[in-house]
Amino acid sequence: MPRVRLISLLLCCAPCALPAQQPTTPHDSVRGAIRTVDVRARTLEVTTGVGFALRVVRLQVPAGVPITDRQSAQPT
Repeated sequence: MPRVRLISLLLCCAPCALPAQQPTTPHDSVRGAIRTVDVRARTLEVTTGVGFALRVVRLQVPAGVPITDRQSAQPT
């Protein structure tokens, strides 16, 4: 009987320990479809998510990063 109690205690505590193993450093990548590009404000809007959980993420493009047109490959 003590073995059953130990196993049930471990199974109850295991979900609490799992989130602690996830990395806590922020990431700076987004995968989705580019919605708009504002060259003057140097921002991109990306639509990301799945199904009904879609959201729009606005990204600020640093001044040192060129924004180019795919067709002409010239900076705009």
